[in-house]
Amino acid sequence: YLVEQGVEIYEHSSIKKIKHKKAFTHHFSIHFDTCIMCCSGGHVTSEQKKQTYGVRNVICVSEKLLPEQIKQSYPQWPCMTWDNEMIFSYFRLLWDGRLLLGWWNTLTTMSPYNILWKSTIEAVIDKHRERLPVLKDIDFPYWWDGRIHTTKDMMPIVDIDQRNHDVVWVVWALWLPWAAACGKQAAQLATKEKSTWNVLSWERHYLINRDSSSDLLKLPIFWLTVLLRLFFLYQ
Repeated sequence: YLVEQGVEIYEHSSIKKIKHKKAFTHHFSIHFDTCIMCCSGGHVTSEQKKQTYGVRNVICVSEKLLPEQIKQSYPQWPCMTWDNEMIFSYFRLLWDGRLLLGWWNTLTTMSPYNILWKSTIEAVIDKHRERLPVLKDIDFPYWWDGRIHTTKDMMPIVDIDQRNHDVVWVVWALWLPWAAACGKQAAQLATKEKSTWNVLSWERHYLINRDSSSDLLKLPIFWLTVLLRLFFLYQ
């Protein structure tokens, strides 16, 4: 749709820097009137990164699915799918026919330490096997955890660059519904339309205005996570 409207998208070109109304890649430069930068925060300043927190995300990959299993999982076409739980999980089909399953965990998502319980992973896989019976005999041999950066209130940033007003930033948008909402907000800012949704600006303040790597934050969150885990185990 965007391409049909005349919008040029350069999602496979690595941007080295942006200066005035020009974006520089490794091989060429792009002139623009307004640029919308959608990324995970790699180009933001160190001060802005201090307002982020690395939440934990676990990913596992299945063995190869047969064509009929893929057809049963995706009757119309392959797409990314997620449930409607508060701490949601999602899955999508990879290029080689494997299924990628990712999720958060209520007890460990906000933990500053890398806690990975095999029982939790198996429980999430079993839940998806209940939703999709075709996965009943499918093994998930590969799994690992990592971190996705987000702001300390878990909401994205959609705002005009503080140094270059021709650039609109969309960063740290975690969920797909948020991404859709960010697209509308970014378009309003790019076209200079009046927008009253200032809650996603750079200037908002957080309850915890401390560097997210602080040990003063790590210890209480870590022990709270452990206590909650023990509580639910023995219920």
